[in-house]
Amino acid sequence: NRKKDGGYYWVDVIITPECHDADKICGYSAIRQDITSKKEVENLTQNLEKKVEEQTKDLKKQLRIVKIAERKQNELFVELADEKNFINTIMDSQENFVITSDGKCLKTANKAFYDFFEVKDTDEFIEKFGNCICDTFDTTAPKEYIQKTMGDEKWLDYVNNRPHQVHKTMIIQNEKEYIFTITSEKLIIKGHELKTAIFTDITKMEKAQKEIEATHKHTRESIEYASMIQGALIPEKGIMESFFKDHFVTWVPKDTVGGDIWLFSQLRHKDECLLFFIDCTGHGVPGAFVTMIVKAIEREIVSNLKKHPEFEISPAIIMGYFNNTMKKLLKQETKDSLSNAGWDGGIIYYNRRTQILKFAGAETPLFYMDENQEFQTVKGTRYSVGYKKCAMDYEYKETIIPVKEGMKFYCTTDGYLDQNGGEKDFPFGKKRFTNIIKEHHKSPMAELQTIFQMQMLEYENTIPNNDRNDDMTVIAFEIGKQSEFKEDISEEIVKYEGVMTQNVIAAAIENIEAKIENMGMMGTVSTITIEYCQNMMNYSKNEEKDSRQIVPAGEIKVQNFNNEYYEIIATNIVSTEDKEKIEPKLIEIQDLDKAGIKKRYRELRKSGQNTHEKGGGIGMYEIAKVSDEIEYEFNAINDDKYYFTMKSVVKTKVIEKRNKVD
Repeated sequence: NRKKDGGYYWVDVIITPECHDADKICGYSAIRQDITSKKEVENLTQNLEKKVEEQTKDLKKQLRIVKIAERKQNELFVELADEKNFINTIMDSQENFVITSDGKCLKTANKAFYDFFEVKDTDEFIEKFGNCICDTFDTTAPKEYIQKTMGDEKWLDYVNNRPHQVHKTMIIQNEKEYIFTITSEKLIIKGHELKTAIFTDITKMEKAQKEIEATHKHTRESIEYASMIQGALIPEKGIMESFFKDHFVTWVPKDTVGGDIWLFSQLRHKDECLLFFIDCTGHGVPGAFVTMIVKAIEREIVSNLKKHPEFEISPAIIMGYFNNTMKKLLKQETKDSLSNAGWDGGIIYYNRRTQILKFAGAETPLFYMDENQEFQTVKGTRYSVGYKKCAMDYEYKETIIPVKEGMKFYCTTDGYLDQNGGEKDFPFGKKRFTNIIKEHHKSPMAELQTIFQMQMLEYENTIPNNDRNDDMTVIAFEIGKQSEFKEDISEEIVKYEGVMTQNVIAAAIENIEAKIENMGMMGTVSTITIEYCQNMMNYSKNEEKDSRQIVPAGEIKVQNFNNEYYEIIATNIVSTEDKEKIEPKLIEIQDLDKAGIKKRYRELRKSGQNTHEKGGGIGMYEIAKVSDEIEYEFNAINDDKYYFTMKSVVKTKVIEKRNKVD
């Protein structure tokens, strides 16, 4: 290497690749040792021997001239003395230890050595520490460190015989731990063997390396934990089975966590669903952060849609809402905003009852095989979602496709299409992707998934040690038969919103008694309705933040569907404190079967626990005991208040069966 002053110095370098768990090289580490003094000693020794030989030959030729020979000899001695002094000067200028040994005893050392051990010369060192520097090696050091003897070999022979290995030793001086690397060479001077060793202090380097390793370990563990969290956002395996005849999902983050996410939700009934496949800004940790925002907005959208059965669902409108909301959340309303995040992808709405599929894409197409087994492509809007450049009020394009049994649809983020490979290192591309569909669309989805995976592996591995460019998500599904459904005919029995009083409760019970003929059903629905209304009176709160004022108000609704089942729905405002009392009981109730709920109810009645507690006491178990199904939801109003909605379903046939048993 070149010095700043224009001179040169020698280093011995060992470069080691750093690998991920999948044996992919992610970087390199290097250990450098300054061996300038070693090189200079070698050169000087070689020059010295050569010069001695040349001078000796010259002396023999000039023996006849005594005076000339004497003069030459004197000149030689002076020159040799100068060479020795020069070598000592070079050795003393080194920061590394430079020593020589005959294999048994220390012969010479440089100034850095003497300074470190706080001695004047080799004699004082031998008297204080022993004949060899190896007498100072820490015997408690880890087993990979050099000791006085290494198996059957002495330490210096061991190092000499393995020149391409990194040799480290530990020395304790003044109660402080030092770590050195050792290199060694054999020198022959006038027929005598002399071994040299250079000790390079790498204590600071080792400390830094340990800190880097600790940081890397901590970072890796954090990313793995983040991966577990992100994995929890992804829908459970098999969630699409009830909607499609066959399907597969391949979701592969590039870096443990990623910017790709897919989401799937049933909407307002069992035949209606929404599918998102989204590629967020970047990959790895930054991309994963954006997926969390996407998940939160998607949850809000699905929740609102479930509350409004009258809404005509439009993926294009949903995409527009996403665009507007993301820009607001990330403060990207202007071009001067600091952040610039968003996503490309697609949203699919599917209704099995109407056999209608709707698609909106942001820089992303949808591929499918139609009812005639012909390949089709739906181009997405050439506009992304959420970025600074995206207009707040942009209107996305939507395509409506009437579907029939056997039609197959294919979705992918650009990670699969843009992956480099092949002999020319080009992207995989849409053409290869669509060719797989055209050639193998008759294959079962599980087999087709394997084909997609294997063709990608073959393509990207054409180039040795090729890396993945991005996260990859590929989803495919086959349309099944149209759902056989019967439209619910509902009868409204009770509907009230406002202040809850005993008179309101009495009026509600009168309606129930007037409209429900079956005595068992009437009693069950009345019991649940009374419990819901009393809960509102006991703990419904004011909407204002931090207010603990009881406001006995809310909404109660009782409906009859086709004389097959009844729904009782109650909604009111609760505080965070109420939520923390109610939710654990509801979680316990949902984990129990009917017998377990009844048993738990009897235990609470017998013990008196929660009997007089306001806010989710024994009444919740009484409601669960007589309900066939229970659902609940908390929707935040502010940091301290929630809308609490609870629904009970009571099935007519179950009540009739109970009456017969009685």
